[in-house]
Amino acid sequence: MNKRGVRLKKIYKFLLGLLIVVGMIYGYVQYKFNSVESSVIEFLTVNEDIPERSFTSEPFISNLPGDRNRMVFVKIDGDPIKYTYYLNEQKQIVLESYIKNGEVEVVNTIMN
Repeated sequence: MNKRGVRLKKIYKFLLGLLIVVGMIYGYVQYKFNSVESSVIEFLTVNEDIPERSFTSEPFISNLPGDRNRMVFVKIDGDPIKYTYYLNEQKQIVLESYIKNGEVEVVNTIMN
């Protein structure tokens, strides 16, 4: 094999490795989002007895440190308040804040 073929082979291996690493990072982030969102949905449906069809949830990155970096925004039908939850290190659901009348109230209350 000539030098050009060897060089292309190295480039392909590097790109494949890079693609695998990026895929793993993306998969991990999606797993964490799904884990937090499903925990919050389970809490709301089981503990708070809110039917799953009566609220919407959306996971997001909050740019806060630690566990608070991955949060779930929840809007319950008929309720003007919008809630933000996260899952702490002890796997407890924490109500981080809520928005009422356009004003944010930070509460950081463990819910379960």
